[in-house]
Amino acid sequence: MKTLQTQWERYKRSAFVLDDHALFAESFSMLLEGAKIFNSVCFYSNPEALLDHISDQRNPVTTPYFFLDYYLKDQTVLSTLSKIQRIIKDAKTIIISGDPTPDIVARLLDYNVNAIIPKASSMLEVVDCMKALRRGEHYYAPEIMAIINDLGDKQNHLTLREIEILEHFSKGLTVDETARLMFLSRHTIAAHRRKMFKKTGSNNIAELLSFARKQVLI
Repeated sequence: MKTLQTQWERYKRSAFVLDDHALFAESFSMLLEGAKIFNSVCFYSNPEALLDHISDQRNPVTTPYFFLDYYLKDQTVLSTLSKIQRIIKDAKTIIISGDPTPDIVARLLDYNVNAIIPKASSMLEVVDCMKALRRGEHYYAPEIMAIINDLGDKQNHLTLREIEILEHFSKGLTVDETARLMFLSRHTIAAHRRKMFKKTGSNNIAELLSFARKQVLI
Protein backbone atom coordinates (compact mmCIF):
# COMPACT_ATOMS: atom_id res chain seq x y z
CA MET A 1 0.00 0.00 0.00
CA LYS A 2 3.04 2.27 0.40
CA THR A 3 3.43 2.45 -3.38
CA LEU A 4 -0.24 3.32 -3.73
CA GLN A 5 0.14 6.02 -1.09
CA THR A 6 3.06 7.57 -2.98
CA GLN A 7 1.12 7.37 -6.24
CA TRP A 8 -1.79 9.40 -4.85
CA GLU A 9 0.18 11.79 -2.65
CA ARG A 10 -0.17 14.75 -5.02
CA TYR A 11 -3.87 14.20 -5.57
CA LYS A 12 -5.33 13.78 -2.10
CA ARG A 13 -8.93 14.82 -1.68
CA SER A 14 -11.74 14.46 0.82
CA ALA A 15 -14.30 11.65 0.56
CA PHE A 16 -17.82 11.26 1.89
CA VAL A 17 -19.57 7.88 2.11
CA LEU A 18 -23.36 7.65 2.39
CA ASP A 19 -25.08 4.32 3.02
CA ASP A 20 -28.09 3.67 5.25
CA HIS A 21 -26.36 0.49 6.45
CA ALA A 22 -23.95 1.97 8.97
CA LEU A 23 -21.72 -1.12 9.01
CA PHE A 24 -21.10 -0.90 5.25
CA ALA A 25 -20.55 2.87 5.40
CA GLU A 26 -17.98 2.52 8.18
CA SER A 27 -16.24 -0.52 6.65
CA PHE A 28 -15.97 1.08 3.21
CA SER A 29 -14.66 4.29 4.77
CA MET A 30 -11.96 2.30 6.57
CA LEU A 31 -10.93 0.72 3.25
CA LEU A 32 -10.62 4.16 1.65
CA GLU A 33 -8.58 5.40 4.59
CA GLY A 34 -6.34 2.34 4.45
CA ALA A 35 -5.66 2.86 0.75
CA LYS A 36 -4.37 6.39 1.48
CA ILE A 37 -6.25 7.75 -1.53
CA PHE A 38 -7.89 10.55 0.46
CA ASN A 39 -6.60 12.81 3.20
CA SER A 40 -9.96 12.64 4.98
CA VAL A 41 -12.93 10.27 4.85
CA CYS A 42 -16.29 10.85 6.54
CA PHE A 43 -19.20 8.40 6.54
CA TYR A 44 -22.92 8.91 7.09
CA SER A 45 -25.99 6.69 7.30
CA ASN A 46 -28.37 9.67 7.23
CA PRO A 47 -28.51 11.85 4.08
CA GLU A 48 -29.65 14.90 6.06
CA ALA A 49 -26.53 14.74 8.23
CA LEU A 50 -24.35 14.67 5.12
CA LEU A 51 -26.20 17.59 3.54
CA ASP A 52 -25.95 19.61 6.76
CA HIS A 53 -22.20 19.03 6.82
CA ILE A 54 -21.50 20.11 3.26
CA SER A 55 -23.89 23.05 3.52
CA ASP A 56 -21.62 24.43 6.24
CA GLN A 57 -18.62 24.06 3.91
CA ARG A 58 -19.91 25.26 0.56
CA ASN A 59 -16.49 26.22 -0.82
CA PRO A 60 -14.13 23.28 -0.21
CA VAL A 61 -10.45 23.81 -0.99
CA THR A 62 -10.27 20.54 -2.94
CA THR A 63 -12.82 18.63 -4.99
CA PRO A 64 -14.84 16.33 -2.69
CA TYR A 65 -15.73 12.79 -3.76
CA PHE A 66 -19.11 11.35 -2.75
CA PHE A 67 -19.64 7.58 -2.62
CA LEU A 68 -23.42 7.20 -2.49
CA ASP A 69 -25.60 4.13 -2.08
CA TYR A 70 -28.56 4.24 -4.48
CA TYR A 71 -31.08 2.74 -2.04
CA LEU A 72 -31.64 4.67 1.19
CA LYS A 73 -34.32 3.02 3.34
CA ASP A 74 -37.67 4.14 1.88
CA GLN A 75 -36.19 6.41 -0.80
CA THR A 76 -33.50 6.57 -3.45
CA VAL A 77 -30.42 8.77 -3.35
CA LEU A 78 -31.56 10.98 -6.24
CA SER A 79 -32.94 13.82 -4.15
CA THR A 80 -29.75 13.90 -2.09
CA LEU A 81 -27.67 13.64 -5.25
CA SER A 82 -29.28 16.67 -6.85
CA LYS A 83 -28.77 18.69 -3.65
CA ILE A 84 -25.10 17.73 -3.52
CA GLN A 85 -24.65 18.78 -7.14
CA ARG A 86 -26.38 22.08 -6.42
CA ILE A 87 -24.37 22.84 -3.27
CA ILE A 88 -20.96 21.82 -4.66
CA LYS A 89 -20.75 22.37 -8.41
CA ASP A 90 -17.56 20.37 -9.01
CA ALA A 91 -18.42 17.46 -6.69
CA LYS A 92 -17.47 14.01 -7.97
CA THR A 93 -20.36 11.59 -7.45
CA ILE A 94 -19.84 7.83 -7.41
CA ILE A 95 -22.94 5.66 -7.11
CA ILE A 96 -22.55 2.31 -5.36
CA SER A 97 -25.40 -0.06 -6.13
CA GLY A 98 -26.15 -3.66 -5.34
CA ASP A 99 -28.13 -4.66 -8.43
CA PRO A 100 -29.00 -1.69 -10.69
CA THR A 101 -31.72 -2.17 -13.29
CA PRO A 102 -31.49 -0.59 -16.77
CA ASP A 103 -33.96 2.13 -15.79
CA ILE A 104 -31.94 2.99 -12.69
CA VAL A 105 -28.74 3.21 -14.74
CA ALA A 106 -30.51 5.36 -17.33
CA ARG A 107 -31.77 7.68 -14.63
CA LEU A 108 -28.29 8.01 -13.09
CA LEU A 109 -26.89 8.88 -16.51
CA ASP A 110 -29.52 11.63 -16.78
CA TYR A 111 -28.17 13.00 -13.49
CA ASN A 112 -24.64 12.92 -14.98
CA VAL A 113 -23.04 11.00 -12.12
CA ASN A 114 -19.30 10.58 -12.50
CA ALA A 115 -19.17 6.85 -11.83
CA ILE A 116 -21.29 3.79 -11.12
CA ILE A 117 -19.77 0.74 -9.45
CA PRO A 118 -21.36 -2.37 -7.88
CA LYS A 119 -21.16 -2.99 -4.15
CA ALA A 120 -19.34 -6.22 -4.94
CA SER A 121 -16.42 -4.32 -6.49
CA SER A 122 -12.90 -4.90 -5.24
CA MET A 123 -10.68 -2.13 -3.91
CA LEU A 124 -8.67 -2.36 -7.13
CA GLU A 125 -11.77 -1.36 -9.09
CA VAL A 126 -12.30 1.59 -6.75
CA VAL A 127 -8.71 2.66 -7.48
CA ASP A 128 -9.31 2.30 -11.23
CA CYS A 129 -12.43 4.41 -10.81
CA MET A 130 -10.46 7.14 -9.02
CA LYS A 131 -7.78 7.15 -11.71
CA ALA A 132 -10.42 7.65 -14.40
CA LEU A 133 -12.13 10.45 -12.50
CA ARG A 134 -8.87 12.27 -11.92
CA ARG A 135 -8.20 12.10 -15.65
CA GLY A 136 -11.49 13.91 -16.12
CA GLU A 137 -13.28 10.79 -17.37
CA HIS A 138 -16.40 8.97 -16.23
CA TYR A 139 -16.10 5.44 -14.92
CA TYR A 140 -18.61 2.62 -15.28
CA ALA A 141 -17.84 -0.90 -14.10
CA PRO A 142 -17.93 -3.56 -16.88
CA GLU A 143 -21.36 -4.86 -15.84
CA ILE A 144 -22.69 -1.30 -15.83
CA MET A 145 -21.23 -0.67 -19.29
CA ALA A 146 -23.08 -3.75 -20.54
CA ILE A 147 -26.34 -2.19 -19.34
CA ILE A 148 -25.44 1.17 -20.89
CA ASN A 149 -24.66 -0.43 -24.24
CA ASP A 150 -27.99 -2.25 -24.11
CA LEU A 151 -29.74 1.04 -23.34
CA GLY A 152 -28.14 2.55 -26.40
CA ASP A 153 -29.69 -0.19 -28.50
CA LYS A 154 -33.18 0.02 -27.01
CA GLN A 155 -33.62 3.69 -26.11
CA ASN A 156 -36.78 2.89 -24.18
CA HIS A 157 -35.94 3.98 -20.66
CA LEU A 158 -38.04 6.55 -18.87
CA THR A 159 -36.78 10.12 -18.95
CA LEU A 160 -36.40 12.39 -15.92
CA ARG A 161 -39.47 14.34 -17.01
CA GLU A 162 -41.52 11.16 -17.32
CA ILE A 163 -40.43 9.99 -13.88
CA GLU A 164 -41.33 13.39 -12.44
CA ILE A 165 -44.81 12.98 -13.92
CA LEU A 166 -45.03 9.48 -12.43
CA GLU A 167 -44.17 10.86 -9.00
CA HIS A 168 -47.15 13.21 -9.26
CA PHE A 169 -49.40 10.36 -10.43
CA SER A 170 -48.23 8.26 -7.48
CA LYS A 171 -49.56 10.98 -5.15
CA GLY A 172 -53.00 10.66 -6.74
CA LEU A 173 -52.83 13.76 -8.93
CA THR A 174 -54.81 13.79 -12.17
CA VAL A 175 -53.50 14.73 -15.60
CA ASP A 176 -54.95 18.23 -15.24
CA GLU A 177 -53.51 18.72 -11.74
CA THR A 178 -50.10 17.47 -12.86
CA ALA A 179 -50.16 19.78 -15.86
CA ARG A 180 -50.88 22.81 -13.68
CA LEU A 181 -48.19 21.89 -11.17
CA MET A 182 -45.55 21.40 -13.88
CA PHE A 183 -46.67 24.41 -15.95
CA LEU A 184 -47.33 22.18 -18.95
CA SER A 185 -50.38 21.65 -21.09
CA ARG A 186 -52.80 18.81 -20.48
CA HIS A 187 -51.96 17.52 -23.96
CA THR A 188 -48.24 17.30 -23.09
CA ILE A 189 -48.89 15.30 -19.91
CA ALA A 190 -51.25 12.97 -21.75
CA ALA A 191 -48.65 12.46 -24.50
CA HIS A 192 -45.99 11.56 -21.92
CA ARG A 193 -48.42 9.12 -20.32
CA ARG A 194 -49.01 7.37 -23.65
CA LYS A 195 -45.27 7.11 -24.26
CA MET A 196 -44.75 5.60 -20.82
CA PHE A 197 -47.50 3.05 -21.44
CA LYS A 198 -45.73 2.00 -24.64
CA LYS A 199 -42.24 1.88 -23.10
CA THR A 200 -43.29 -0.21 -20.11
CA GLY A 201 -45.99 -2.33 -21.73
CA SER A 202 -48.55 -0.97 -19.27
CA ASN A 203 -52.27 -0.72 -20.01
CA ASN A 204 -53.23 1.73 -17.28
CA ILE A 205 -51.87 4.00 -14.55
CA ALA A 206 -51.98 1.26 -11.91
CA GLU A 207 -49.73 -1.00 -14.01
CA LEU A 208 -47.45 1.91 -14.85
CA LEU A 209 -47.01 2.84 -11.18
CA SER A 210 -46.46 -0.81 -10.29
CA PHE A 211 -43.68 -1.00 -12.88
CA ALA A 212 -42.07 2.18 -11.54
CA ARG A 213 -42.14 0.93 -7.95
CA LYS A 214 -40.64 -2.43 -8.89
CA GLN A 215 -37.83 -0.57 -10.66
CA VAL A 216 -37.45 1.74 -7.62
CA LEU A 217 -38.04 4.77 -9.83
CA ILE A 218 -40.53 6.37 -7.43
